[in-house]
Amino acid sequence: MYQPAWSIAVAILSNSSLLRSTGQHRGVEVAIEAWPLLEHLLERGLRAAQQEAAASGRTISIVPKGLRALLTNPSYSASARFVEPDGQLAEAGQTIATFEAKYSPGPLASRWPPRSHIFQALSTAAACDSPLAVLVYPRSFEPIWWDVAGFGGQPSHLAAIGVGLFSYRRGAGDIAAGQALSKVLAGRPPP
Repeated sequence: MYQPAWSIAVAILSNSSLLRSTGQHRGVEVAIEAWPLLEHLLERGLRAAQQEAAASGRTISIVPKGLRALLTNPSYSASARFVEPDGQLAEAGQTIATFEAKYSPGPLASRWPPRSHIFQALSTAAACDSPLAVLVYPRSFEPIWWDVAGFGGQPSHLAAIGVGLFSYRRGAGDIAAGQALSKVLAGRPPP
């Protein structure tokens, strides 16, 4: 579903037509932010994972977006700080995973994942008392896992997963994203 829009965006941003001839005239310049598409696919994937869990007898709920306290009771003129997960799942009233959508290259990039992604995912999971922090990237790849040291076990694991944004097709793409997220929810496989 997103591939045709992405093709148009690439053509516009590279100053070429869809028929590949390059133009010299500059008209309206367009900036397209693709990260909302990834967040939207994450939401669809979480709904599909919720349905998949229900089919196997698990009752998983999607926690509505909202701010969660991270730093409280500030002194002097400082202020409290909050986080807002891009996605959050709960079971029996307890958070089981938080998700952070990151529109950047996946494991092909050097020094991946970036420190800022790691810190955001871990601090958000800690604020939500989640045992699992998940980084979600646009390109498809199998889950990559890390054990987390510190944080008192909340979170105890960090996972990264790719959900296939660029190959998305309505319906089937939601199911595929849900299946990818369900793999992560199943827990870290044994080594």
